[in-house]
Amino acid sequence: MTASALQIAITTGEPAGVGPELTVQALQDAARRWPGAHFTVLGDAALLDARAAAVGAD
Repeated sequence: MTASALQIAITTGEPAGVGPELTVQALQDAARRWPGAHFTVLGDAALLDARAAAVGAD
């Protein structure tokens, strides 16, 4: 399977826990490892944006 064909889905877990931060960090790492892969995140987009800003993610 090539990186362009790779599809990854991830959930954010419990909104009040560490799940959203771990999701942000995992997505950053995965994007570097598998450029061109398609990521689907299941969770609250506004919450992820806020947590990404809090940890200094892009």
